[in-house]
Formats: sequence, C-alpha cells, structure tokens
Amino acid sequence: MPRRSLLLVVVAVVAIVAIAGGVFAYVFYSGAYSVQITSLNATSPADACGYGAGLTVHYPNHLSGYVGNVATISIGIRNLNTSSCTIHSARTNTSSFAISDVHSVTIPGLGSGTLTFTLTFPSSKFTGPVWILFS
Repeated sequence: MPRRSLLLVVVAVVAIVAIAGGVFAYVFYSGAYSVQITSLNATSPADACGYGAGLTVHYPNHLSGYVGNVATISIGIRNLNTSSCTIHSARTNTSSFAISDVHSVTIPGLGSGTLTFTLTFPSSKFTGPVWILFS
C-alpha cells in the first residue's frame, strides 16, 4: 500500500473515531436532565389523615432525571386527625407520570409516617411540580 494511501486511511479512521466519540458523549453524558421535578405536592381528595378540603403537603425537593427513569420516593405524612389513619394507595394526576409499588402506612393520631412508592418519569421532557393523590 502506498504511503499516501496509508496516511489517508489513518486520518479517516481517526476522524470517524472522534466523531463517534463526540456523538456518544453528547447522547450519554450531557449534563442537562430532560425531566426536572420542581416540587412534590401531596393531597387527599378522600380526606385520608385529614388532608381533605384542599390541604396540601408541599415538598420543595428538586428531582432531576432522564425520560423513562424510575425512582423510589419516600415522603413524610403527618396525620392531622386524633385517631390513626392508613394510607393504602397513591396515584398522580400529573400527565405522563405513573406511581406504582405503594407501601401502605398506618399513622397514629397526630403522628407522622412515611409513604414510599415508585415514580416512573414520563417519556418526554418535563419541568414542573408533580401531584401525589393518596387515600
């Protein structure tokens, strides 16, 4: 193989590797998350634990991730009633998010408990609050 042809092959291979590496880095390591949850807001239309009439628990945590991510979330819930209450389920009315694997929790009167569930992120970009409806 002539020296000039060998040099062209080497240059072409280096260029292809550099381009492929740049595309790989952009796709897998770009610092911008495509899903940014600015807060979690929890309420109970069923008046579980005294959270009826529009009372809301606001969690200002900022969660970030990529489309389709799955995260285990634990939020503290205070029972506003003097008698114990049990939270059996949770769902979201925030478009394209899904809640599953809800661990029911019984909270003593005027006490606190932790509600744990799995949150699946949407398949498209999102920035804003996510609402959790528990009962």
